[in-house]
Amino acid sequence: MARAELTVTDDDEDSSGTSQFPLDGESIHFDSEDQDDIPLFERPAFGVDDGDSITSDSAIDISGDGVPVFKSSKYSIWPLLCTVNELKFKRRKENVLLTALWFGNDRPKVETFFKPFVEECNHLSAVGFAWQNTNTNNLIQTKVYPIVCCADAHARCLLQNMVQFNGYHGCGFCEHGGEYDRESNFMKYPYHEQIPPPRTCSGTKANSILATESGNKVNGMKGRSILSFLMYFNVVSGFIPDNMHAVCPGTVRRFFVMWTDSVNADQPYYLGRKLKLISERISKIKPTKEIQRLPRSVEMAKYWKASERRSFLLYFSPLLAGILPSKYIAHWAMLVQAIYYLNNTTITQQSLDSSEFLINKFLIFIEPLYGIEEMTYNAHLLSHMHESVMNWGPSWGTLAFVFESYNGILKTPFNGTRYVPQPSLKNVQSTRFKSTVQ
Repeated sequence: MARAELTVTDDDEDSSGTSQFPLDGESIHFDSEDQDDIPLFERPAFGVDDGDSITSDSAIDISGDGVPVFKSSKYSIWPLLCTVNELKFKRRKENVLLTALWFGNDRPKVETFFKPFVEECNHLSAVGFAWQNTNTNNLIQTKVYPIVCCADAHARCLLQNMVQFNGYHGCGFCEHGGEYDRESNFMKYPYHEQIPPPRTCSGTKANSILATESGNKVNGMKGRSILSFLMYFNVVSGFIPDNMHAVCPGTVRRFFVMWTDSVNADQPYYLGRKLKLISERISKIKPTKEIQRLPRSVEMAKYWKASERRSFLLYFSPLLAGILPSKYIAHWAMLVQAIYYLNNTTITQQSLDSSEFLINKFLIFIEPLYGIEEMTYNAHLLSHMHESVMNWGPSWGTLAFVFESYNGILKTPFNGTRYVPQPSLKNVQSTRFKSTVQ
């Protein structure tokens, strides 16, 4: 199995690490979530040890996102979660680490909430901790490196301390300024032949410092990100355009609503009159084991979960043949093929290049087929997905589904708005106990 190499980009002289896979024509195989008997490796493992012990150093992914707990109020919990990359994918899902929990009727003060975590991570990265391998009786010193942050668009802007995606320069991955569309009253991100330059870690930090000193936004930055104080975290590539949020509830939902909304009844792509036929085709499908949720009719599409939208994209899209006009089918197929490449268990330079090409073609034809109003921020995020896969491995390895499942454990029925964190923690303890017993 190929191993990743830790490199530091030329412009990031502050030691913010960015992993790069050695994709010089050779394929790299990644163990899928069903291959639980084989150790998973899809992102950098610092100081990998091929012996019978775990790696001497570990890398972790972090997630900080709000979870509403009541329908009748604004109260929410913000768990700060971590997963250990060196664990098998199944074990990783079973051993999510809850490092902090915020509860209130507003967003947390990021600097206050994350400061203890940042300080502890820097200590673990610089000094580490000692533990004994019971198999060999060796005393091992392990250092821990936070390298990836998985969050939706709203939380990502908060953590990066920059304007939201509906503001100018709202993309945290490139310097696309965005264009305000007065008709829709939304910020749009039209495709440009001259690709906007990517943001760099050093440039972003410089803009953040200028914004802090001047009190004005600089290239979208409002100030220093608390995560920029992590010694080995890259404040640009360390964040990822998560497949679950950007693609499933983002692009897939947007297009499906567009195809079925009656306001588009005079458009050639309108499917509102053919929903029954699509539902009949879906009902005849016998899903494979990879699809955990049985397909529901398109009449229930507004209630579909992110995993159901993913299934529709990757597995059920052929059902649209003969229903959606051929040029729209061909356009949609570009996205399907690109996302398939990025979620495969074998990543090659050719598949990365193909996915980049297909996504760019998909973005180019959105405006002539559907109009400028569909050049949304979620559509723009697709252009950065191949970069994330190049840095951190297949999209399924960094999906937010793992963290969202854990949030479901925390988000259980509460009686009143008092003492909410206590039952959340009890649920965590109960779940870990059941997992240990099993």
